[in-house]
Amino acid sequence: GVDEVIVGYRGAKTNLRTRFGKIIDRAGLSRLPRLFNNLRASRETELAQHYPMHVVCDWIGNSPAVAKDHYLQTTETHFAKASQCSVFDLGKQAQQKAQQSEPEMGGNERQAEQSANRNRPVFPGDSATCYSLQDKGMTPAGFEPASPP
Repeated sequence: GVDEVIVGYRGAKTNLRTRFGKIIDRAGLSRLPRLFNNLRASRETELAQHYPMHVVCDWIGNSPAVAKDHYLQTTETHFAKASQCSVFDLGKQAQQKAQQSEPEMGGNERQAEQSANRNRPVFPGDSATCYSLQDKGMTPAGFEPASPP
């Protein structure tokens, strides 16, 4: 029923870092540099694996850019998960995606064009005649007729 995790030692003159360091020393563990920063980074990394980044940043109190630059970490779990995925699996997934999107890329236009040209040979003379505009002389007034004054 309490909102705060640490209910004691909440005064402005309380030094939690010193107290936390003493607890670590008594436990026989080694102190991490930037202890609270490391705790914050670990928790933000854990939350980012389960919740959208904008939600995590709202809870932690920073922006996605700050989280990416200063807090989010690559963990051993990330490496373990990546090592379980073989190159064969990645190739199979890419092939499956390509096969799924092939009909979408084909379209009806290409089928209609192929059926129209199926029995018709292509000759250079079939193309429409193009006249060059460079051969036409241009008057000093240009193409447009002069507008009345």
